[in-house]
Amino acid sequence: MVTYIDLLQAKFKYNGRGEDNCFDCYGLCMEVSRRLGKELPNITTPDGMINMQNRIRLEAERQTEWFPVPPSDGTWGTIEGVTHTGSTQLFGIKEGAIAYFRVKGLLAHVGIVIAPDRFIHAWEKSGGVCVERLSLWRSRLVGIYEHKYYSGKAD
Repeated sequence: MVTYIDLLQAKFKYNGRGEDNCFDCYGLCMEVSRRLGKELPNITTPDGMINMQNRIRLEAERQTEWFPVPPSDGTWGTIEGVTHTGSTQLFGIKEGAIAYFRVKGLLAHVGIVIAPDRFIHAWEKSGGVCVERLSLWRSRLVGIYEHKYYSGKAD
């Protein structure tokens, strides 16, 4: 069983990858994925939320490395999100999938699903790593995605 309790003491830091027990949102996703036996590529956080939104949106649109989790693959059910294009879509919920969220109106935050209605994320507002209900973030949810290495779509 993969545990995350030790991560709850970590602080938030832009581009944090675990050094000095600090993570940013994507760095935490990388660490949890590693604990699940999967490696995510290192993506540094661009300066500013608008740059982060552009990067996430571009990666979601290309669907070359990140793929939406279809409802049929949702081992823990489904949840509706409002995609980056503004349409509603049903996504599958499964362990290790990356949830994309809007913050301050911008697509600029990610977390990783760890239980049926739970995700873990490094959140600047909370000062560090926390676990929250996915359903409470539904209004901010843009989608739930897997990297090509998770989804089996790697070349």
